This record gives sequence, C-alpha cells and structure tokens, in this order.
Amino acid sequence: MEFNLTTPALLFPAISLLLLAYTNRFLALASLARDLKDRWERNPHTGIHNQIANLKKRIRIIKLMQLLGASSFLLCVLTMLAIFVGALLIAEVVFGIGLLLLLVSLALSLRELFISADALDIILEMDTDTTGKIKKENSGHASPESAEPDLFVQVSIHKPRPGHENALIASMHRYGITARGSPGNIRVHTLRDDETGTLVGLAVWESKAAKLAANPALQAAVAGDDFNVLESEPIQGYSLREV
Repeated sequence: MEFNLTTPALLFPAISLLLLAYTNRFLALASLARDLKDRWERNPHTGIHNQIANLKKRIRIIKLMQLLGASSFLLCVLTMLAIFVGALLIAEVVFGIGLLLLLVSLALSLRELFISADALDIILEMDTDTTGKIKKENSGHASPESAEPDLFVQVSIHKPRPGHENALIASMHRYGITARGSPGNIRVHTLRDDETGTLVGLAVWESKAAKLAANPALQAAVAGDDFNVLESEPIQGYSLREV
C-alpha cells in the first residue's frame, strides 16, 4: 500500500469530531457535577452520593479519552512531517502508534458509555425510593416501621458587635460546613435580619442523638472564636422538636 501525505490526513476529520464530542460530553458532566453538589448540600442522599462517585469515574475516563485523542492527532501531524522530510520508516511507526492511541481512546469511550448506563440505574432506584415514600405518606395509616424520625431543630440568635459582623458570619459558616458533613444533618443555614442586623443560625437534624454525636466536631470548628468579643449580647439558643 502506498504511504504518503494523504494517509495520516484521512484521520484529521475523524479525530476532530471525536475531540469535539469528548469536549461536549465533558462540559455536560461538569454542569451535572455542579448540580449534584448543590443537591447534596441541600439534601444528602445515598443515591446522590452514588451518582457523584459514578460521575468522578466518568470524568477521569473522559480526561484520558481527550488526552489519547489529542496525542493521536499530534502523532498524525508528526507523521506528515516525517513523510515530508523523507523518513518513511519513522513515519510508519509514528502513524501506527497514533492509530493505537486512537483505538484505546475509542475503547475508553465505550467503557464510559456503559458507566453512564449505571448512572441511569442509580437515578431509577432513587425514583423508586421516592415513589415508595409517597405511597407510605398517602396510605393514611403509617406503620411504626414507616414513621418519620423525630426532627431536632437548633436555633441560635446572635447580636454581633459593631465591626465584628463579618468575623461572626465566618464563624457561623465554619460551624455550618462542619454540620453539613456530619451524619444526620438535613440542612443548615446562616440568616440575617437586615432591619436589626441580628444573625440567626438554623440547623435541622434527623434526631437529637445525631446532633449530640456531632457536637465534638462542631465545637472544634469554632474553638478559636472569642464570642465575648464578637457578640454584644449572650447567644440565645433554642432546641426544638416536633410536638
């Protein structure tokens, strides 16, 4: 078979389209990753955690696909350069390596396709769980096994000293970040009343036991903060439960 400048050039359109497809897939996953992060912060759920783990694996594979595809493109260019200077043997070897890299990239693309199918299975399982929950709520008589656990709500009211509001907000945010990473936390918010400047911390837990278990980590998160300096009045705290 005759090997000339047009041989490696035949792959240019195919590789360009592949790289474009890989880039679009990567951008779609990046958008999905931001959405899943927001959903996880609002409502930690095992299904969302599994989706994030699946997404991390897919992103790693796509990055490798892009690297191999770009390397194949580069080797095709080097092949043309070798042909141009008359080094046909080197050109054939380089072109063969480029074809091999392109083949591996396509194989990884198939692998990523199968993993994306696993992500759909996770979503369907989450939908099934949600449907089951709705059915229990609408059944009229909840059994003890299906009863929701007692929620435990913690509310703290803070009066920042003039000039220390930002430092107090930062302290409350550190507390909130630690709470979000603790088992049993449903949501946590730092709120501000613009009329009075009062800051309110709100944390919702699955149970009082979950809050007590998180206390050591929560206290460590704000251990270095001097609230006598940051606050003009003692903190007003409320521990609330459903009645």
